Amino acid sequence: DTIMVKSGATFAAESPRDFSEVIATGNGTIITGQPLVSSVSSSTSDGAYNAGDTVLVTITFSENVTVTGTPQLTMETGSTDAVLNYVSGSGTATLVFRYIVASGHTSADLSYSSTTALVLPNNSVTIRDNLENNGVLTLPVPGANNSLQANKALVIDTESPTVGTVKDGSSGSDVNYSSGNTSLTANWTGFSDTLSGIASYEIAIGTSSGATVILSWI
Repeated sequence: DTIMVKSGATFAAESPRDFSEVIATGNGTIITGQPLVSSVSSSTSDGAYNAGDTVLVTITFSENVTVTGTPQLTMETGSTDAVLNYVSGSGTATLVFRYIVASGHTSADLSYSSTTALVLPNNSVTIRDNLENNGVLTLPVPGANNSLQANKALVIDTESPTVGTVKDGSSGSDVNYSSGNTSLTANWTGFSDTLSGIASYEIAIGTSSGATVILSWI
């Protein structure tokens, strides 16, 4: 990506992939080739996100780049992949893409779809450095060093927990009445949430199913 030219020497390079044509006299000059993706991360805190939440994904290049148009990034989000639009970062090394979680999206550890997930939708969309070198869009392998999965722990969970069964009493059976007059007990089983887990339970007590006349939800 970069070459330091020895003082007093001359250097010429011409390659459509790695360098623009350049001749330089060595005086500590650095000849910079195409911008390369160095890492993918997110400015959003680790955690679980539901439909309507916003996650910002960042792609950092090896040098500052200028963006023209709207590059796109495809995420692996279950049966329907999300396509993220570029939103900011032109003139810097880090580009920001906005992901608004949609109903039905799911991911135990959010990642882009592949090493080729960053695309320029048409010829008018570009990512270039100040020498007009096109950026190399290849991303780190998902899950490998410098990938989104390696840098962050983002869970996409738009599915409701699995509903279990609640029974009166403490023995595992469902009792019809309690002889105590100072406390009530209940037991439940079968509730689960595969992706983000169950953080807490709420209970209420009433004189009929769903009622809260004795104790409101806590």
